[in-house]
Amino acid sequence: MREKLSFYFVLYLVALTALLAVTNERNIAMREAKELIYNLIGKLNQKPLITVPDSVTWILNREGSVPVLIAGIDHAKSSVRYTVQPLDQIPTGTLEKEFIGDGSGNGVFLGKIETAGRYKFRISAEVSKRLPDSLSQKIRERIAKILGDSSLHLRSDTTFYVTVAPRGPEPTQFTL
Repeated sequence: MREKLSFYFVLYLVALTALLAVTNERNIAMREAKELIYNLIGKLNQKPLITVPDSVTWILNREGSVPVLIAGIDHAKSSVRYTVQPLDQIPTGTLEKEFIGDGSGNGVFLGKIETAGRYKFRISAEVSKRLPDSLSQKIRERIAKILGDSSLHLRSDTTFYVTVAPRGPEPTQFTL
């Protein structure tokens, strides 16, 4: 009888150990899945980084441009929308208030100012990001539950100056 009890006791310990191993593996898998989801959310929440020259010089009554480069976004580059607004004083002339980035997300701010001076502008980039279609429905639902939506609207701002000169720089004269 004692041998039977020790056999069942050993069998009980083996079953208990197997149950603990399965529970532990499930907890590790859930922790890894949660880390994966939060890493993906972190990448989706990454705001775009706008790069423009700090200061550019335009010529009075001539069209000028400011190159706008964007970084920090992966697959949503074609959905970048830019808005530009003067901050201190509003220059007279024609300015492009909104424009859309090209396929790489970069863009060009164009304008023609009719009054000489130094003007400060704020440029904003707005990106709409969606969850990748390659994710399973269950993961998409979980991320949407955490974020509150299946798409994100991210915005980033920076400032720059446009100096409008009455005429361009003097050409260099060579003498012999």
